[in-house]
Parts: sequence; C-alpha cells; structure tokens
Amino acid sequence: MQHQGEDNVTIHRVSLPLPRRSELEREYRRLRPQYAQALEECQIRLRAELAAIGLDPTVKWRVKSFDSCFSKLVRRVREAGPMQQFMELTDLLGIRLVCPFLEDIGRIERELRERYDVLEVERKGSKYAFHEFGYDSTHYLVRVPREISESCGLAADLTCELQLRTILQDAWAEVEHELIYKADFSPLDDPLRRKLAALNANLSLSDTIFQEIRDYQRELQHELAKRRGEFWRQYHRVTGNGDPAETSEGLPGAAAGQRRSADREDGDEGNGRYERGGAGLRQGQDVAETLDNLLLQALLEHNRKDYHKAIAIYDRLLEHDLRPEVESVIYAHRGMAYFAEGRHQPAIADFTRSLSLRPDNAKALYYRAVVNRVIGQAADALADLDACLEIDPYHFDGSFARAQLYYELGDYVHALSDCDRAIEIAPRSNEALKFRELIADRVYR
Repeated sequence: MQHQGEDNVTIHRVSLPLPRRSELEREYRRLRPQYAQALEECQIRLRAELAAIGLDPTVKWRVKSFDSCFSKLVRRVREAGPMQQFMELTDLLGIRLVCPFLEDIGRIERELRERYDVLEVERKGSKYAFHEFGYDSTHYLVRVPREISESCGLAADLTCELQLRTILQDAWAEVEHELIYKADFSPLDDPLRRKLAALNANLSLSDTIFQEIRDYQRELQHELAKRRGEFWRQYHRVTGNGDPAETSEGLPGAAAGQRRSADREDGDEGNGRYERGGAGLRQGQDVAETLDNLLLQALLEHNRKDYHKAIAIYDRLLEHDLRPEVESVIYAHRGMAYFAEGRHQPAIADFTRSLSLRPDNAKALYYRAVVNRVIGQAADALADLDACLEIDPYHFDGSFARAQLYYELGDYVHALSDCDRAIEIAPRSNEALKFRELIADRVYR
C-alpha cells in the first residue's frame, strides 16, 4: 500500500533514505484512524467466518504504535543493503487469535488459506532446539480484503499479521516478553535459561495433553451417543412404539440444548478421574488411563452389539475403587447392555444399584421405567417416571414415556398433559406431535 503525505512521506511503505521522525509521526497520526477502522472491520469479518465453523477464539487486535513502527524501521534500515529503495511494515495491523486447543489452530489455518490471500506463513519457535526457550506461535501475513481497505480510504495492498496461538502459547509469550525483552536478560545466565527451557517444555507438553484429552472425550461422546441410540432401537423393537429417530437422542436445536446437562448424568464425563477423592487414582495415573481405555473399549463392544464382551469389561471396571457417582454410571451402562441382551431382571438390578449410588440420576430412573414397562410392571414404571420427572422436569423421554403409559392405562387426560409437556420441550418431535393427535381424538371425541 502507498499513501502519499507531505513531502512524499509514507507509513506502510517508506522510501529510503528514512525521512525525519517528525514527518513520519505526522503521517502516522493522520492515517491511524483509517487503519484502526480497517482493522476493526477485519476482526469483525474474521470472527463471523470462524463462528460459522464453530470456533470462538479470543480476538485481540492493535494498530502498531508509532514508537514501535519507528524503532523497527530504524533497525531494519541498519540491516538493509545500500541498494534498498524502500522499507515495508507488514505488521502495522495485527490480530491475535487465541484458542483453547492445538487442533483449533489447524482449523483456523485452513479457513485462512481458503478465504484470504496469504502472503507468508511463519512458525515462531520452530527454529529452537529442545534445550532452548521460545514458545510456538504461528503468524500469517494476509492481504486485507480489497473491499475493506477501499471503504476505509486505503490502497489495496494493505496487509495484516494474524497471530495464532493456544491459551498456553499466549500466556508464555506475554510472560516471556516481560522477562526477556523488557528486562536486561543475560544470554550467559545458564540457570535461568534452563528454567525457561523447562517451563517451555512443560507448556508444550500441556498443550499436547489437553488436545489428547479433547480427542478422547470426543471419541467417548461419539460412542456414548451410539450406545444410547442402540438402547432406543432395542426399546422400540420390543415395544413397537414409534420411530427411534424421534427420541431425544436425536432432537435438534433447543431441545437438545435443554437436555445437555441431563445427558452428562449418563457418564459423559470422560475426564479420566474415576477415583474417590478427585486427586488421582490410588493406584497411580497409569491405572486412570487404563480405566479410560477400558470404558471406551466397553462402549465400542457395546456399540458393536457384542454385549457379552461389553458386560465383561464393565465387570472389570467395577472391580476398581471408583467414585460413587462414576460407579453409578458404569452400573447404568451395564444395565443397558443386559437390557439389549433381553436379560431384564439383571438390567433392573443394575439400574437400582446405580440409583442407590446416585439417587438423583434421572436417566437411571427412566431406564428402569423402560424395562419395567417392557415386562408389564406398569405401576413400577409409572413410579420411576414420576421420580424421574420430579428430578428433571425437562426430561423429554420421561414425559413422553409417561404420556404413552397413561394412554395404555386409559388415562387420556394425564396422557395429553404429559404429551403437551414433551412437545413444549421438543416442539419439532414428529412422534410426539402425532401421538398428541391420537390422544386428543380420545379426549375430545
């Protein structure tokens, strides 16, 4: 970009020899509001593009201060050869995107390559040896979109530096700046260098571990969703009621959001903390990792419909010293596997044991109600559904199942009330809407 000011002075692209500082500062102050406006529009656009792919990073932005600009120009002029005719400041505009996880950085990079004119990519820290310090940060130099630069009265070759960091990378960069660049750090101070190198290594390892935990949780959630889906399919095969795709496990939009907290009751923790006391398994971290792996393996076998093998793995999990709420979850999982095998009494026993460990587990009450209903114990099923809805009034499946049970018992008024409650929770459930028509025909005919 080239802006002509007085005496042919520019800011973004400075002709050499370097103009007087006062001239450069005057031009900087004249153009700064336009740069700030362009940067504001860039970050708004970038936020919207990232939100569209499910990312919400912390966004920081700044127009480089004049003192920083001038210092950088002076330093680069000293390094430039005699044939250099001009100097460009490519980082006059800067945006920093800070994300929780390493994989978020990769997703942002893909988005930038797809949507922007990328001029340069620099991976800070990659040049350091393992015993040195200098934490990673990825810098993208992109062309500011033409429509933004022109709307702000700026030329079309304006650039912006985008810094991509994890939260830990950003924390390191901020502290490193204070300790090294703003202080008189001696390069010969080996003990301090070793401390910084160790800290750098720990932060890098922490980022990697955070990402591994997130990957594990995602896989666990996927397998839990598949396992719950199989429970509903088994239930519908036994009862012949409705379309299993219409249960709350597949509810879109607001209904799914309303059930998110209840879903966690069913063992969605996936955090590797299965011990009592919350400070690590008594047997050590390796056992915690083994339990995580066992749970995932059990769910995989469960979803493959190898219920016998899944139950055997749940048995192994229950041999460990677990926190009561996690032990409750494992009993609920095993009860669902027993139900899938058609072993109804062991399933009821496991759901009952799950409830004895965690009486507020609305899902365990619902699961036990399902089995009781299948074996014809309507009174027990109704009592479980009452308790389930007392704990969680927004439990779609509990409301809908009780509506069906009341309908079977000939209590159409209560059936209609519960069906209306279910529809209020999940307005787009076709199964509930159709069932309401059936109940209303009985109530109002």
